[in-house]
Amino acid sequence: MRGRYDNQLVSIIMPCFNAMNVLGDSIDSVLAQTYANWELIIVDDASADQSLATIEPYLTDPRIQLLAKEKNEGVALARNDGLARSTGRYVAFLDSDDLWRPRKLEQQLTALTEKDAVLSYSAYETFQESPLKMLCDKMGIDIWETIEASSTKPFGFMRFNPGPGIGGHCIPLDPIYLSWKAKEANFFSRFIELAQETNSQMPDYIVHKAVTALNTVKKSLNGSTILLIGMAYKENIDDLRESPSIPIFESLQAQGAMVSFCDPLATDFRSKDGATHHTIPLDYAQMAHYDLVITLTCHDLFDKDKMAEHSRLILDTKNAFAHIDSRKIVRFGDATFQIANEATHVSL
Repeated sequence: MRGRYDNQLVSIIMPCFNAMNVLGDSIDSVLAQTYANWELIIVDDASADQSLATIEPYLTDPRIQLLAKEKNEGVALARNDGLARSTGRYVAFLDSDDLWRPRKLEQQLTALTEKDAVLSYSAYETFQESPLKMLCDKMGIDIWETIEASSTKPFGFMRFNPGPGIGGHCIPLDPIYLSWKAKEANFFSRFIELAQETNSQMPDYIVHKAVTALNTVKKSLNGSTILLIGMAYKENIDDLRESPSIPIFESLQAQGAMVSFCDPLATDFRSKDGATHHTIPLDYAQMAHYDLVITLTCHDLFDKDKMAEHSRLILDTKNAFAHIDSRKIVRFGDATFQIANEATHVSL
């Protein structure tokens, strides 16, 4: 990577005005970049909410700086103020209510270098954050309580639990295969494609939530030790076909995390770079040595109580720890976690 664009500094300009509810996620998406040589200049345009309090914990990272304006002058002048302070070879703009995918900077720098260009722009995506699960996460609503409440209704309810993504394609039943066949008849099943689009985004979202969880204990993803629980595409089998756990493993590793996994059923897999990765032995006491444990496929053989006892911080994507009340367990839609993330970043 460095050989392609010499690891030049990128100045990221982020104007901010009354963005306390979304600002943390935007900053987290910068921290999650695979390209790490950047400076983030946040220009607060005299916010009247708790935006400054949201920014403050991030200032422990020397790459992040705050320019707090006393008078609101609008987003254009805020960008110019940030630009005047920038020192990077490259400049990138990110609004405080937007997110970047983890390889955004890396891919654009590669394109600039390979094309000998002075400007790079990309497509953007308007999203709802994986309909129900991510919406509840944003609103501080417990998704699992919502599903339990829905299941009490007497009309046709079929329960589907959210998770880190889908895998294990079976051709006769695969809806993507159905969509492909439908196109042969000049019929376009947008609903199926939307479902696939949503599921394909989940691994990136899990990585984003891992960044957020680590930030609450003042740790960066880069350099953290992470243990993934379960690599098979669903519980109690050894099948790794299209498992979402694999891209999660690869993305965390690409962003500088030291990643291991534990799965006594699916014991090894090969990543895209050709490397073979092997499970660590199931030893609950060893879980205490990891900064973060992420539950992806919770086989019945895993003792959840022992995991909770020994782990320092758990990101629970499957509601496997619903019976355990502990602040070191981060659940999607956990209101306490949301408040900590957006306001004070208190330690779990």
